Amino acid sequence: MTLTFPDLGESLVSDSASLQFAGVTTVELNSDDYFVGSTFTLTCTVTTSSMPNSVKILMGGRVQRTWDYTATLEDNVATLVTTQTIRSDYSGKEIGCRVNVNRENIEATTTFFDTFQNCRDWTKANSEITETEIMEDGIATGKDATIVCVGDNVYASDDTSMTVTCSYSTGNWDGTLSDCYYVEPPSRVLTAYILYS
Repeated sequence: MTLTFPDLGESLVSDSASLQFAGVTTVELNSDDYFVGSTFTLTCTVTTSSMPNSVKILMGGRVQRTWDYTATLEDNVATLVTTQTIRSDYSGKEIGCRVNVNRENIEATTTFFDTFQNCRDWTKANSEITETEIMEDGIATGKDATIVCVGDNVYASDDTSMTVTCSYSTGNWDGTLSDCYYVEPPSRVLTAYILYS
């Protein structure tokens, strides 16, 4: 999402008609996925003839003083970029930048996307486990795990499931995947009878 804020009225010399006034600010949030532990990139821009006097990154209304960022000025556009790790408590919070241009504080924010929790992997002996993602409107929202017991004399336990589902919103499976047990087959006893004549 990109938000554009009103300009401050300072004329700038630029080849781009969209950069004729100072203080036009945008903020953009990007990530390859929404999983906790992945990274996201926040990019803020402001039109100005010089580097802003002050730059602050905001998350949930708080200034993030420990976040590293890069800042550049090119063709009357100052660009701030920071890459950070997604946390579950960022979900739904306002994120953005506050810059000072011409002694005016300008703030631009957007809403952080809903984060996803990774589902733990299953490891079971004597089995093959297949995971299938659940898609809703083109977005993976969870996954199913299905177990198949493999091998001779290998059987599933009776009190658990062969298929369970995990939602990325919680990262929790809705049940316990079955175990596959090897059962020793009964031994064959041969009895020899000796006939006496």
